[in-house]
Parts: sequence; structure tokens; C-alpha cells
Amino acid sequence: RAGAATLGELIATTTPAVLVPYRYADGHQVVNAQWLASRGGALNLDETAMSPDRFLETVLPLMGDAHRLDVMKKNLKKLQTSNAAESLADLIQEIAAR
Repeated sequence: RAGAATLGELIATTTPAVLVPYRYADGHQVVNAQWLASRGGALNLDETAMSPDRFLETVLPLMGDAHRLDVMKKNLKKLQTSNAAESLADLIQEIAAR
């Protein structure tokens, strides 16, 4: 799937993924998966076109491609924010002060 928490965990742990967004999630999972895939950290598969064969055709070559996985990990690393907690606290304080 491709919920926000899942994407956050993938980025935090630099874990390349094959995302299959849940189509009944009001479209936000599709947008999330497209966002991460466009930045090279994941592959995005359409749930409506999914089959066991299609999944295996995607996952097995990826698992055997150490170079591609390394590139995906590096792309995920670029998305990490070292001061995320501090930035979030600042934003909350800013909103609370309004």
C-alpha cells in the first residue's frame, strides 16, 4: 500500500519498495505512490492491473538487481529530513500562535 505512514517509514529506513496503492483510499495513496516513484525510491503498480504474475515479474528482477536497489536507497536517503521533529514543533508553535 502507499499510505503516508508507510512512505514515511520507507524513507526513514531507506527501504526500496514496490507500492500497490489502495484505490479506495480517496486517491491519496495513488498520489503518494506516484510521488515516491517519481523520486526513484519505489516502483508504483496499479492495483487494477495487478496479478500474481505481474507482481512476480516486477519484484523478482528488482530483488536480483543490487545496483538498482542501491540507487533507490540513495534516492530515499535524499528525501530524509534530519530535523523533522524540530520543524514540526516549530510549525505547531506557529499555528498555535495565530
